[in-house]
Amino acid sequence: RTSGKSKNATRIWLWDRLNDAGYVTMKAEDGCISNSNMVQSIRPNTHHGKQLHEMFCFSYDRPNCLGGKLTAEHLVDYTRQFMDTYNRSGEEVEETSTSVVPTTRPWAAFLSFIDSHEDSSTLISYLDGILLNFLQDIPME
Repeated sequence: RTSGKSKNATRIWLWDRLNDAGYVTMKAEDGCISNSNMVQSIRPNTHHGKQLHEMFCFSYDRPNCLGGKLTAEHLVDYTRQFMDTYNRSGEEVEETSTSVVPTTRPWAAFLSFIDSHEDSSTLISYLDGILLNFLQDIPME
């Protein structure tokens, strides 16, 4: 949003607009990149995703794997949990001992898969099945 054609136009970050509109937001990347032009280094103000980023910042033996799963699988699983949490209609979840909030809320999520940035383009082929299953599992309402 800008204020007229002024040279001092006010720019509002998309995530702030979504937050103002009542959306719960998530931004996540399946890697530990903190000083590049990638998504994590931009650090928008979102509700979810920071916790997952911290998990990817631990040292692990196999590139792009954490435990027995690809990092992309962890990212998709986390996103499914995020979507399921805020798509529950009519259910209520106790947030604190004095506050109960409905979980159905509009949401927005941005995912970035670092395998798509790998130079040999070998690892990106692992994403095909993961993303296909993820997209096909999203309920159409």
